[in-house]
Amino acid sequence: HDNVNVRMGRVLTPLGIINQRHEPPLFNGVERPGVDKYIIPSTWSSDGIGIFGNVVPSLTYELYVAGGMDGSKFDAVKGIGGGRIKERPSMNDIAVTGRMDYYPFADFSAPAGQTLRLGLGGYTGGVDNGDQGSNPGGLSGVNMHMGVADFEYTVGKFDLRGVAAYTRIENADKLSVGVGDEMFGWYIEPAYHVMP
Repeated sequence: HDNVNVRMGRVLTPLGIINQRHEPPLFNGVERPGVDKYIIPSTWSSDGIGIFGNVVPSLTYELYVAGGMDGSKFDAVKGIGGGRIKERPSMNDIAVTGRMDYYPFADFSAPAGQTLRLGLGGYTGGVDNGDQGSNPGGLSGVNMHMGVADFEYTVGKFDLRGVAAYTRIENADKLSVGVGDEMFGWYIEPAYHVMP
């Protein structure tokens, strides 16, 4: 149904722009932006169940309950990316994640072929989970909360997009890797299509 659908299994965690569209033809440049490597890990999948759909044609949503991350794999230099569950999930600590996207030009034809998307995403959950169904232990009470705002605007051959992401880790002192208890990053990226 256009308003409510159920999705179960492995999904890309719905945060930021690059994580959900991380293949090279879908972003500018050779490397992914630093925010999308260290604060929002790209190719970050979550295993769980959730709902998605359109509230109205201009407003979409996704909401999932999934397995959390493995905090024992966080890194003081590379951020939280190593904590992604890549194989079998552990459901010792669950997480809730979701996003909403608003398309203000969806209900009418904007001049000059303009398109605009404004998005908000969030994630909250424990980090006492291990890859391949294991339980690292010792990380009970360590929770991670993330908020992300992003936008994409196009007019003619000109694109502009940006992301701001904030992460807070409760009881980060229990992590043995010296990860900070807060991370913040943002970027704005203009682009112009020279060829069709």
